[in-house]
Amino acid sequence: MGDLQLVPVTPMLEPVYYQLAQAYEGEFSRLTRRKPLPDGRFLHDTQLGGAVVGYLYFENDRPCGMAAVDHQTGLNEIREFYVVPACRGHQMGRRFAHTLFEQASGVWISKQIAGADMAIQFWRSTIDDYTHGAFEESQVTDPYWGPVNQFRFRRP
Repeated sequence: MGDLQLVPVTPMLEPVYYQLAQAYEGEFSRLTRRKPLPDGRFLHDTQLGGAVVGYLYFENDRPCGMAAVDHQTGLNEIREFYVVPACRGHQMGRRFAHTLFEQASGVWISKQIAGADMAIQFWRSTIDDYTHGAFEESQVTDPYWGPVNQFRFRRP
Protein backbone atom coordinates (compact mmCIF):
# COMPACT_ATOMS: atom_id res chain seq x y z
CA MET A 1 0.00 0.00 0.00
CA GLY A 2 1.47 3.31 -1.08
CA ASP A 3 0.97 6.88 -0.06
CA LEU A 4 -2.78 7.64 0.25
CA GLN A 5 -4.17 11.14 0.03
CA LEU A 6 -7.68 12.68 0.09
CA VAL A 7 -7.88 15.81 -2.06
CA PRO A 8 -10.87 18.16 -2.48
CA VAL A 9 -11.73 18.64 -6.14
CA THR A 10 -10.51 21.94 -7.57
CA PRO A 11 -11.32 23.23 -11.08
CA MET A 12 -8.02 21.72 -12.25
CA LEU A 13 -9.05 18.29 -10.89
CA GLU A 14 -12.63 18.34 -12.18
CA PRO A 15 -11.75 16.38 -15.36
CA VAL A 16 -10.27 13.59 -13.20
CA TYR A 17 -13.34 13.57 -10.95
CA TYR A 18 -15.83 13.46 -13.82
CA GLN A 19 -13.84 10.74 -15.61
CA LEU A 20 -14.11 8.52 -12.51
CA ALA A 21 -17.77 9.51 -12.21
CA GLN A 22 -18.35 8.00 -15.66
CA ALA A 23 -17.00 4.66 -14.43
CA TYR A 24 -19.23 4.96 -11.34
CA GLU A 25 -22.32 5.65 -13.45
CA GLY A 26 -21.47 2.76 -15.77
CA GLU A 27 -21.02 0.34 -12.88
CA PHE A 28 -24.40 1.25 -11.39
CA SER A 29 -26.23 1.32 -14.75
CA ARG A 30 -27.35 -2.28 -14.23
CA LEU A 31 -29.35 -1.04 -11.23
CA THR A 32 -30.39 2.40 -12.51
CA ARG A 33 -31.20 0.98 -15.98
CA ARG A 34 -29.57 4.03 -17.53
CA LYS A 35 -27.88 3.85 -20.88
CA PRO A 36 -25.18 6.17 -22.16
CA LEU A 37 -25.94 9.16 -24.34
CA PRO A 38 -25.16 8.89 -28.08
CA ASP A 39 -21.62 10.18 -27.40
CA GLY A 40 -21.03 7.33 -24.92
CA ARG A 41 -21.16 9.46 -21.76
CA PHE A 42 -23.57 8.86 -18.91
CA LEU A 43 -25.61 11.68 -17.44
CA HIS A 44 -24.28 12.57 -14.02
CA ASP A 45 -26.75 13.01 -11.15
CA THR A 46 -24.62 14.95 -8.69
CA GLN A 47 -23.03 18.20 -9.77
CA LEU A 48 -20.31 19.75 -7.66
CA GLY A 49 -20.68 23.24 -6.27
CA GLY A 50 -22.25 25.07 -3.38
CA ALA A 51 -22.47 22.68 -0.43
CA VAL A 52 -21.64 19.64 -2.61
CA VAL A 53 -17.90 18.99 -2.42
CA GLY A 54 -16.08 16.48 -4.57
CA TYR A 55 -13.14 14.48 -3.26
CA LEU A 56 -10.52 12.36 -4.98
CA TYR A 57 -8.57 9.64 -3.23
CA PHE A 58 -5.07 9.12 -4.58
CA GLU A 59 -2.57 6.32 -4.10
CA ASN A 60 0.94 7.31 -5.19
CA ASP A 61 -0.48 10.20 -7.25
CA ARG A 62 -2.93 7.90 -9.10
CA PRO A 63 -6.68 8.48 -8.61
CA CYS A 64 -8.25 5.42 -7.00
CA GLY A 65 -11.58 6.84 -5.86
CA MET A 66 -14.03 9.69 -5.93
CA ALA A 67 -16.78 10.90 -3.66
CA ALA A 68 -19.31 13.71 -3.53
CA VAL A 69 -20.53 14.91 -0.14
CA ASP A 70 -23.33 17.41 0.47
CA HIS A 71 -22.08 19.32 3.53
CA GLN A 72 -25.08 21.12 5.06
CA THR A 73 -24.89 22.64 8.54
CA GLY A 74 -24.57 19.66 10.88
CA LEU A 75 -25.51 17.18 8.13
CA ASN A 76 -23.17 15.44 5.67
CA GLU A 77 -24.70 13.21 3.02
CA ILE A 78 -22.51 11.05 0.84
CA ARG A 79 -24.07 11.46 -2.60
CA GLU A 80 -21.54 9.37 -4.50
CA PHE A 81 -18.68 7.10 -3.53
CA TYR A 82 -16.59 5.01 -5.91
CA VAL A 83 -13.35 3.06 -5.75
CA VAL A 84 -11.73 1.92 -9.00
CA PRO A 85 -12.04 -1.89 -9.17
CA ALA A 86 -8.26 -2.40 -9.51
CA CYS A 87 -7.83 -0.43 -6.26
CA ARG A 88 -10.38 -2.39 -4.25
CA GLY A 89 -9.33 -4.72 -1.50
CA HIS A 90 -6.72 -4.14 1.17
CA GLN A 91 -9.28 -1.95 3.02
CA MET A 92 -8.74 1.00 0.65
CA GLY A 93 -12.46 1.84 0.43
CA ARG A 94 -12.77 1.68 4.21
CA ARG A 95 -9.80 4.02 4.70
CA PHE A 96 -11.21 6.35 2.05
CA ALA A 97 -14.59 6.48 3.81
CA HIS A 98 -13.05 6.94 7.26
CA THR A 99 -10.91 9.79 5.93
CA LEU A 100 -14.05 11.41 4.48
CA PHE A 101 -15.80 11.15 7.85
CA GLU A 102 -12.93 13.06 9.44
CA GLN A 103 -13.65 16.06 7.19
CA ALA A 104 -16.70 17.23 9.14
CA SER A 105 -18.55 16.71 12.39
CA GLY A 106 -22.30 16.23 12.68
CA VAL A 107 -24.64 13.65 11.24
CA TRP A 108 -23.39 11.53 8.34
CA ILE A 109 -25.76 9.74 5.94
CA SER A 110 -25.06 7.18 3.25
CA LYS A 111 -27.85 5.77 1.04
CA GLN A 112 -27.83 2.81 -1.32
CA ILE A 113 -30.35 2.09 -4.05
CA ALA A 114 -32.29 -1.16 -4.17
CA GLY A 115 -30.17 -4.02 -5.44
CA ALA A 116 -26.82 -2.51 -4.40
CA ASP A 117 -26.20 -5.39 -2.00
CA MET A 118 -22.40 -5.20 -2.10
CA ALA A 119 -22.55 -1.46 -1.40
CA ILE A 120 -24.89 -2.05 1.53
CA GLN A 121 -22.51 -4.66 2.96
CA PHE A 122 -19.55 -2.32 2.45
CA TRP A 123 -21.23 0.61 4.22
CA ARG A 124 -22.58 -1.52 7.07
CA SER A 125 -19.11 -2.91 7.80
CA THR A 126 -17.27 0.38 7.23
CA ILE A 127 -19.60 2.47 9.40
CA ASP A 128 -19.77 -0.21 12.09
CA ASP A 129 -15.97 -0.22 12.23
CA TYR A 130 -15.80 3.58 12.40
CA THR A 131 -18.56 4.04 15.01
CA HIS A 132 -18.08 0.79 16.97
CA GLY A 133 -21.73 -0.05 16.33
CA ALA A 134 -23.20 3.40 17.08
CA PHE A 135 -25.20 3.86 13.87
CA GLU A 136 -28.73 3.42 12.55
CA GLU A 137 -29.73 1.46 9.46
CA SER A 138 -33.19 1.87 7.99
CA GLN A 139 -35.24 1.71 4.82
CA VAL A 140 -36.39 5.16 3.72
CA THR A 141 -37.93 6.73 0.65
CA ASP A 142 -35.58 9.08 -1.15
CA PRO A 143 -37.39 11.76 -3.19
CA TYR A 144 -35.19 11.02 -6.23
CA TRP A 145 -34.40 7.28 -5.98
CA GLY A 146 -37.45 5.91 -4.16
CA PRO A 147 -36.82 3.12 -1.62
CA VAL A 148 -33.22 3.12 -0.39
CA ASN A 149 -31.19 1.65 2.44
CA GLN A 150 -29.85 4.39 4.71
CA PHE A 151 -27.04 4.47 7.26
CA ARG A 152 -26.89 7.32 9.72
CA PHE A 153 -24.47 8.19 12.52
CA ARG A 154 -23.19 11.22 14.39
CA ARG A 155 -19.56 12.26 14.44
CA PRO A 156 -18.81 14.66 17.32
